[in-house]
This record gives sequence, structure tokens and C-alpha cells, in this order.
Amino acid sequence: MPKIKQYSQSLDALLRKLFNEEEFLTLEKTFLFTLSNGGLKEIDFTRTEGQSFNPRPARMAQIVLKNSSLNSFKIINSSFLACIKDECDLTALIATKILEYERIPNDQNKIDEESKVISLALLLDRARHLHLSKEYLNEQFRKNFYTKVKTVLKISGSSNEKLNLLIGHWLKRDQLKKHAKNMVDK
Repeated sequence: MPKIKQYSQSLDALLRKLFNEEEFLTLEKTFLFTLSNGGLKEIDFTRTEGQSFNPRPARMAQIVLKNSSLNSFKIINSSFLACIKDECDLTALIATKILEYERIPNDQNKIDEESKVISLALLLDRARHLHLSKEYLNEQFRKNFYTKVKTVLKISGSSNEKLNLLIGHWLKRDQLKKHAKNMVDK
């Protein structure tokens, strides 16, 4: 039977350090379930067959553990499940939370901290890999993605300053690259 260690040795070591054996084994089952339900697929691009990479569920858990103050069993389990591939590129949980927010736009407290952190981690991981997408050069695609970034940052508020900062830095760098490319093209 496959193990987390086969996909991400660093995540395996980190989880073993943080959780007892029973919790670790449950997280491993969730991780493997996620991989078998689209967790090996990327959102905006396709990996080359046989290419070695850290799968999205492992990256998500590492982003959450390294960049937020949350490290509970629940949030790591949820970060794995957030990588199950669905049709709208956000999990039903996060999409529901966003819809709730849109109905109650002045009350960020209605969204739990775990959902905010997972939303930010999903966004950061996607932003970091966006340059691999063929759509990345499409102006409308980038505009839509920037809108999504700003929406998620607004929803999350200041719930996680480090993740907000990392996403903000990515956004600035990406917009500077775009501006530099436009200057060269003129």
C-alpha cells in the first residue's frame, strides 16, 4: 500500500513529528484518498507523465503548517480534502463559505479560520504554479485570476498575515513581470 513518504518525505517527517501514530495513519488514509480522487491533478496545467513532483495535497499541508499558526489534525485533514478535483477548481466547502460571505458581506467572522487559511493556501499554491499554465499569457485569464486573488484576500481579512503577505508579494511580482513584458513589447 502506498504511503505519504513515497510522495513527500518532508511531509511524512513533519506529520510524524506533530501527530500521534493513530492521527498520522488517519491523515495518511485521507492523503491517499485525495490522491486517488484527483489530488495528483493540477488545476491549470498537466504534469508530464513520469515527472517527479510534490503532489498538491502535500504542498497544501506544508503551506498551512509552515505559514499559519494552525496545525491541528482537522486543518491538515481538510487541506488534503481541499485538493480533491472538482469542476469549479474550489472545493464545495470553500465555495460554500465564499457564497455565505457574499450573502453577508460585512461579517467575515461567519467564515471559520480553517476555511480562510485553506482558501489562502490553495490560492498561494495555484499562484506559485500558474506560470506553468498555457492560459497564463491570456490577459482575460490573468484578470480573472487577479480578481479571485483580491476576493479571497478580502474574505480572509487579516486572519493570516503571513499567507496574505506571500500572496501579496506574488501578485506584485507577477504584475511587475507583466508590466516589464509590456514595456519590451512596445
